Amino acid sequence: MIKYWGDDIANERIWLFKIDQDGEIIWQKIYAKWTLGTNSEEGRHLLKNHLNEYLISGDYYQYNPGVDTNVRYDRSMFIKIDSLGNEQWHLLWGVDDLFYAWANYSAFDSKGDIYSVGQNLSYDIIGEAPLLMKVGLNGSQHYHKNLIYDAVAGGATTISILEDSILFIGATWQDFDEVIHNSVLKTDTLGNIIEQRDLLNVGSSFNSSLITHDNKYLVTGNFVVDVNWDIYLWKFNKNLEYDSIYTQPRVYDSLCSYPIISDTIDLDTTTVNLPELYKQMRRMKVRPNPANSKLFFTLGDLASGTEIRLYNTSGSLVNTLKLSNGKKEYLMNISHLPPGLYVAILIDKRRINDKVKVVISR
Repeated sequence: MIKYWGDDIANERIWLFKIDQDGEIIWQKIYAKWTLGTNSEEGRHLLKNHLNEYLISGDYYQYNPGVDTNVRYDRSMFIKIDSLGNEQWHLLWGVDDLFYAWANYSAFDSKGDIYSVGQNLSYDIIGEAPLLMKVGLNGSQHYHKNLIYDAVAGGATTISILEDSILFIGATWQDFDEVIHNSVLKTDTLGNIIEQRDLLNVGSSFNSSLITHDNKYLVTGNFVVDVNWDIYLWKFNKNLEYDSIYTQPRVYDSLCSYPIISDTIDLDTTTVNLPELYKQMRRMKVRPNPANSKLFFTLGDLASGTEIRLYNTSGSLVNTLKLSNGKKEYLMNISHLPPGLYVAILIDKRRINDKVKVVISR
């Protein structure tokens, strides 16, 4: 998921790309274009389930119904997406009951229901509070609950689910005495706190968490300690006790007879240059080049235009192709043109989007 990408970041703010192992784009989509106004939506967390479906959690600015439309308020937003990138449903939380909040981080349970944590921005007149929300399998709004009641500022930023019955939540808040808390909360699925572990009393917050294969809970975050930004990682058991440090030698199980020769794995990674990728997707490709009697034009996935113009080296317009919405392949007849160097230009509302040099040779 990428935010604020492309030329129209006021209206196209949440992008999702599926990329293969070689860095080639399988598909790309833009979401939340149905929100009202510009600069309205924020995608804060991307989650994938076992069906290769996706959930985007975040927030958007929405008018209160029947109230001044010049004022917009922050509401939680959820977008469910299938494996091909198509939106299945979206939920704009709190429009009718004037509830203001952010959704920062979400998790699926085994039934497909969604638990999400964030920040309650409409906590009476006191301030902001860490928040739990539950969303149904089909996008229904179930309930929300404040997790901490003596908070004047703060929110919850991570959540992990253990055995569909226990939630581990990372929360940061400031209390009435102006003390900052960074705590891990163990709750039931209704948000009732079972145990609480206070970790740090400094700025910033948790940013990621997970449940391991052996039901241990990991949570990480970056915090300002002694004027420095430090990265912390904690590992707990289900009772929020520090997990043991394992010092025994590691061996493969009986299914693998090979010895372990190293405890370090060299990652084989592919780097994708997004600015360059964006340029490529906006480009116009021409084949063959040199050409004899025909030119075939292919527009990139993000290339747009109203026409393709062909100019000779004297600057004279010698051929024009009108373009159709959604069509990516075009054919231009050049059999009547003399051999030489030409320039093909992709025009969009009097703006040059791309240009390619073309050689006609016979």
